[in-house]
Amino acid sequence: MKPNIQIQEKDNLIYQVNIEGDFTLNSIEEVKQDLNPTVNQCNGIEIVLQNISNLDVSAIQLLISIRKEMELKHKTFDLKMEIPELLQTMLERSGLMKSGIIV
Repeated sequence: MKPNIQIQEKDNLIYQVNIEGDFTLNSIEEVKQDLNPTVNQCNGIEIVLQNISNLDVSAIQLLISIRKEMELKHKTFDLKMEIPELLQTMLERSGLMKSGIIV
């Protein structure tokens, strides 16, 4: 099942993307299609993961890909979420989080 995605402009082409629900391989292509226009046109993006019921490595890979694309374009990338300890460990090992802080 596809997660609920809400995209809104916060300020001067800085967009907040709220993702809620199931964020896994089964929905990753649809999520990419929803996010691509925003990533291409924005000056920065803030992704907020909330009430995530499932998250797998494909979702983490997509977040890494977006972060790298934004860095190459010298645009801002922020990731915010409340996460269980096991998921925090996965994100730290992936390089997306260091000492509990999303990087």
